[in-house]
Amino acid sequence: MSEITVIEANSKKEFIDKVNLKLQQGFKISSTNCGFVDSEQYDYCSVFQAILIKE
Repeated sequence: MSEITVIEANSKKEFIDKVNLKLQQGFKISSTNCGFVDSEQYDYCSVFQAILIKE
């Protein structure tokens, strides 16, 4: 059975640290995404996301 974990962070450093920890635990990256909201109504907000799987 596979184990799935999702990581989401607004800080690039925090995201990298969390992903590296999961990679050390035997997870593999399945998918990543980086998005942001940049409009007159909102402050700039970046979001880093990853789905990791451990078989």
